[in-house]
Amino acid sequence: MRKLCRNRLQVQKKKSALGQEGNFKQTQKLCMPFLRFKKDKVPAVGVQALDLKLPFCEIEVLKENLELIKRQLGLDRLEVLSATDADAIEKAWNHAILLKSNPHPQEILVQGRS
Repeated sequence: MRKLCRNRLQVQKKKSALGQEGNFKQTQKLCMPFLRFKKDKVPAVGVQALDLKLPFCEIEVLKENLELIKRQLGLDRLEVLSATDADAIEKAWNHAILLKSNPHPQEILVQGRS
């Protein structure tokens, strides 16, 4: 039974996009620490540890830490704009093209240096 399951997994792996790229082992090696972290978190937090949605608002965290981020990056000006707000997308002008390359963005960072 175990061998049958292992064979099925191998077939599915080869059919997947990652399996067809040929660097599955390398990708797996990169992902394993994250997967272990998530697995270890489940007993403490419960199945919510596997949720894709974060338990906090990313934009609010960025806005609350804006001064620290500016200082750490050596920026004079930094704005955090919502990728779901049409006015913010227009304000981001040429940076908004990044939205097309990321299907699920949450924020747009626009920086300025003096």
